[in-house]
Amino acid sequence: MKGKIHWLRADGDEVIDPADRPPQAQTMRLFVEGELEYVWVLFDGERTCMVVNETGAIRMADRKPLPVNMAASKIYAAANGRLGAPDIPRIHGNAVLLEKIHVD
Repeated sequence: MKGKIHWLRADGDEVIDPADRPPQAQTMRLFVEGELEYVWVLFDGERTCMVVNETGAIRMADRKPLPVNMAASKIYAAANGRLGAPDIPRIHGNAVLLEKIHVD
C-alpha cells in the first residue's frame, strides 16, 4: 500500500492508516460529524483530497460551530496560497486527508 489516510482531529491528534482507497462515506461522516465536503489541497507537493464537514463553521440548531482544526486549516491555506496571511481560511472540525489515494 502506498496511500495513507490521515485522520486529523480538531484537538490536534492525528492517526495515520495505510490504505489504497478512501474510507466508506459513512465512516467519514461520523468522523467529521456531518455532511462531507471534498476540497483539493497540496500535501507534500502533490494534489490530493481532504474531506471536511460541509457546515462545520456554521452555527446549527443543535450545535455551535465546530472548533477550528489548525492542522487542516494550514494544509488548506497552503494549497490556496494563503498560508501566513492574517485571514487564512479556517477548517472547522475533524478532517480526513487522503494521501496518494485516488478519489472518483
